[in-house]
Amino acid sequence: MREPPRITEEDLRACLQDQYDLSPVTLTFLPLGHDYDAGMYRVESEQGRAYALKVTSRPLYEPRCLVPRYLSDQGIASVVAPIPTRSSALWARLSDWTVIVYPWISGESSWSTFDGYVPLKPNTARPKAEGPQSGRFAPPGWRISPRFTR
Repeated sequence: MREPPRITEEDLRACLQDQYDLSPVTLTFLPLGHDYDAGMYRVESEQGRAYALKVTSRPLYEPRCLVPRYLSDQGIASVVAPIPTRSSALWARLSDWTVIVYPWISGESSWSTFDGYVPLKPNTARPKAEGPQSGRFAPPGWRISPRFTR
């Protein structure tokens, strides 16, 4: 979502306080992501911790929250799981919106650091590959296994 969702900042702050026991000092909308039905915020609490807040109007696909939480609880540290609410739920409802809070992870995403792939525009011819990749597109430096060719 490139514009903030139609939720007041006061409602978001109240939801964070009531559901997550989190008192936000700052609530900054981030025009990031590919989901036009969701908004992302960076939240900083009174304790100085940062969180990622996702609000979405899409129907909730529960495994999207349950599986990462399960894996994280099993000790898999590389999985980013939602932070539970006061009632141990992994999401909260705010009128027609679903609210999910994650720990904030500083850094760059793979989209901003990988410079070998440039998305093609519609009606653009794909580059020709030779050998087992013939007729298939792979970013520079990547190989497609011959067993996966058509």
